[in-house]
Amino acid sequence: MYWIYFSLTPGMIGRIVEYNIAHDIWASLNQVFESPSIAMVMGLSSQLGQIKKIDISLSEYLAKLKTMFDKYATIGEPLSYRDKLTKTLEGLSEEYDMFVTSINNRSDRPSLEVVHSLLYAYEYRLFQCQVEQNINFSQANLATQNPFFPRANLTTQPVNMKNQKPPFQSFPKPPLNFPFYPYPSPSTQTHS
Repeated sequence: MYWIYFSLTPGMIGRIVEYNIAHDIWASLNQVFESPSIAMVMGLSSQLGQIKKIDISLSEYLAKLKTMFDKYATIGEPLSYRDKLTKTLEGLSEEYDMFVTSINNRSDRPSLEVVHSLLYAYEYRLFQCQVEQNINFSQANLATQNPFFPRANLTTQPVNMKNQKPPFQSFPKPPLNFPFYPYPSPSTQTHS
């Protein structure tokens, strides 16, 4: 036992002075060095809480979560299925609220891989809806910018096309001496 005392720093000796049996000393040292410190666990918890799916892809978001879950496992504090699922769903933005609700309301317990797969499918559906919405917005935007239908006339009142001038009449005519002028110039016209 004395060789254990001589191999430790004075601060560590204070932790084992009360033990008389080598087994108890080793168990105490094992507990000190193998268990993760509270500060380390709190630091990982803080880092995990900061991971949000904002301005990053879903793949990047899930990869960051996996890295943090693995860090917990390497320090001997692996997260439970419920903790992993909760952290995964908590970091999603508001556009995923319907997905989060559907997962929370399931009667079965899908694996994290199934949840990730469903999450990818949901993100693809969101992308499709955004593309469709952008197309509809573009079409509406084109309709409101049409010179034949000014914004003031986009009501239920009929448009009087007789008073509307098409935009091509506002362009200036080419000069009379333009080499490819399609009409005879007034000076070259012959009066019969």
